[in-house]
Amino acid sequence: MNKSRKNLLMVTAVLCVLLLVTTCIGMPVPGIDLAFFLAFGWIWYLRRVLPIVHMRWDLASSTAAYAAVLLVGAHFFLRWLHAERTQPGPKARWRWSWTLGGAMLVLLAFAAGISVVGIVHQTGWLITSPQPVYHRSHAAADRIKCLSNLRQIGQALQMYAAENAGRLPDDFSTLLVKEDLTSAVFNCPRSNDVPAEGATPQEQAENLKKPDRCSYRYFGKGLSLPLPDDRILALEPLENHEGEGMNVLYADGRVEWVNASEAAGAMQKATTPPSPSTSPAPPSTAPR
Repeated sequence: MNKSRKNLLMVTAVLCVLLLVTTCIGMPVPGIDLAFFLAFGWIWYLRRVLPIVHMRWDLASSTAAYAAVLLVGAHFFLRWLHAERTQPGPKARWRWSWTLGGAMLVLLAFAAGISVVGIVHQTGWLITSPQPVYHRSHAAADRIKCLSNLRQIGQALQMYAAENAGRLPDDFSTLLVKEDLTSAVFNCPRSNDVPAEGATPQEQAENLKKPDRCSYRYFGKGLSLPLPDDRILALEPLENHEGEGMNVLYADGRVEWVNASEAAGAMQKATTPPSPSTSPAPPSTAPR
């Protein structure tokens, strides 16, 4: 292997590592998602489509039989035509490889025609689509950012409870005033909500109660820590991530992604009041 080829392979390896690292940490690289899906998107398409495809073996077998009859008939016809058009003398017989090659050429032309129609159709859809081409390019990074927001909220809830004998705040506005949080933490980057503005934390807390200022729903009012680890303290609506799922904050501070199929169960669990045994009262501070 010559030196130039080694250098090319080294540069390619470095670029691949950089792309992998930026993808893992959620740093978007313009155009890389489009190139990735153009190269490997068909794998996810097949995984999604093949399980719902039902093969009609009767139609498949009849189609194969008709194709075989057509191929054999075409071969004998072309052999006769070739013999008739060949000059007198030793006649070269028409070969099966020629017939198969012609059939493959027709099949490839047919597939190419379908592909061109599909490309033109999808290009027209992308041009006329009301959503931008890169609408989903930053979806993964935004999901990670949203998860980070809820994780910060969970840490602030733990700190508030530690400072208030285990009792959780009644709402996010109280948490914003008492703990070191910014109003932007309460906004999912995939939603249309905007940070609550204000010159002071108290003013921001009041504006946080207005519509389109908070992207998350809180379920810790009236509860005290410790709680069961799987108790849900906050979550977001499905609309934040185009109905694909939502991030959920649990009482132990972890944040997990819940798919759309499990979202209804998580919402029901969050709105179900805990039993008295799972919500212990704060320890008494009265003197003995």
